[in-house]
Amino acid sequence: MPAPFKPVLVRPDNFLDDDFDRNDEERVRPPLTSLQPRLQHLSRYVHAANENWSLQLLSRLKDLSKYVHTTDSTSGRQLFPRLENLSKYVLAADSTLSRQLHPQDIIKNLGLSASLDKEQDGERLLVWFACVMVYRRRGNHYGDKDIIDNLATDANKGNFARLLHHFRGHPAMISFTDNLQRELATKYPDTLDTIIHLWLDSGLKPDEVFPLLPIAAIAPFTLNDKTIHLTIIENLSIWMHYVGEFRARYGVYSDKDVVMVLVKNRGEDETMAFLHGIRGIVYFKVYSTSLMEALVSTYPRTIPKIVTIWLKSNISPFEVYKMMPIAAVKEIGFGSDIIAAAIAFKWFLGYVRIFRATRNNEFSIHSVVGLLLKGSRTKLGVTNVLKQIGKDKKWKGFIKEVLEAMEDSRWYNKH
Repeated sequence: MPAPFKPVLVRPDNFLDDDFDRNDEERVRPPLTSLQPRLQHLSRYVHAANENWSLQLLSRLKDLSKYVHTTDSTSGRQLFPRLENLSKYVLAADSTLSRQLHPQDIIKNLGLSASLDKEQDGERLLVWFACVMVYRRRGNHYGDKDIIDNLATDANKGNFARLLHHFRGHPAMISFTDNLQRELATKYPDTLDTIIHLWLDSGLKPDEVFPLLPIAAIAPFTLNDKTIHLTIIENLSIWMHYVGEFRARYGVYSDKDVVMVLVKNRGEDETMAFLHGIRGIVYFKVYSTSLMEALVSTYPRTIPKIVTIWLKSNISPFEVYKMMPIAAVKEIGFGSDIIAAAIAFKWFLGYVRIFRATRNNEFSIHSVVGLLLKGSRTKLGVTNVLKQIGKDKKWKGFIKEVLEAMEDSRWYNKH
């Protein structure tokens, strides 16, 4: 049985110098000579494990030198204070990898503390992640959930979240740490209170944050499902809160940006159901209205489905007006302006016709006219649009009724 491996401690300035051939008596040549082959040996393991993740993570400690001055935003403590310790852990990892140990055994060998609050824990965790990747590459199963289940606890979850965020600063580790962050937030949702502030401080855009949240691991549902899953509404609401915080701090991220992220990640059906569902939440009521308008304007094909939802929920045309493309129609000129406005008007008037027909005309024609003449739209412009719509025989009778109401002296004098 081979003798236990005893790592050699190396001064950081020796290890981080590229010019290993310089003749300097102050340098500790034997440790450097023995250390470099071991790192090259470990580098082959790590490169084979995951090329995208471990390009220089363990093969060169110089690439980790940027972390020396990384501090924890809460305690102010350096996360990676001593690179000579990291060299020790790298060599220990090399020894454990050669024996093909299980990741849980490697944790014991590396001496990770249960609380993840020791000075060396950040360094040790980096090395352990590399060992896990090698273990996976050899055909063994040890998933992201396994990592969280076996390492994260109530006692260390906050420290774990902060470490993952700092590791994310290495471009090659983004995908790996993002998956772990999502699993951690799934098991311990309260860690989001800690990590969201770090994301904001780092300027992470909402579309970058979305994959880090538990919602990213939940399969989208469709309108064929009988109910809106409360879990989905709850998790999407977390992201919406982040959007609000991001907007407040940086002043960017439009409603269109928001709905495009939702549709891309959750699909049109779920986005419609979600935006409709949060109308009942006081915090989101006004916000959901502007987002719904952005949704139907960006994805007009969603209008027939969302109209069905609104009708079932007895949403007043006054409310629907705010969520339809018609709300964005301002001054109406001639030619193409009339054609474009006619499309927006037809969607809204189509809803009004069905709403009135199924509710004994409880929404008056004069109320319709009042909405059509809202804002900077003139009577002449609206009349031209209505006449364009009235060319369709299916619309002729209804349009005639609206035009007659608009000729009423009360509306004529006002507009």
